[in-house]
Amino acid sequence: YLRLLPTSVITYFADRMARPDAPVIYYIHPREIDVDQPRLPMPMSRQFRSYVNLGTTRGKLEHLFSRYRFERMADWVEAHGSHLPRMAEQASVRPA
Repeated sequence: YLRLLPTSVITYFADRMARPDAPVIYYIHPREIDVDQPRLPMPMSRQFRSYVNLGTTRGKLEHLFSRYRFERMADWVEAHGSHLPRMAEQASVRPA
């Protein structure tokens, strides 16, 4: 969860995991950056998961945008898709 982890942890793992053939993928729902969203009634544990650190997400994204190159997933797949395993190849490799 981008919202939950400190920026230093996010960049630590991104630096170690990113490779040209396997980029780091971030999925961000619009509610992750909407600090003014209405607070819905829900159990305390769910409130924590839904609302904690909402105010930090935008700054984390700005840091990531300044540190890394981003592109749309569709563009990456178009450029590198020929190197991805095909479904038939994946199906033929089965655990023993």
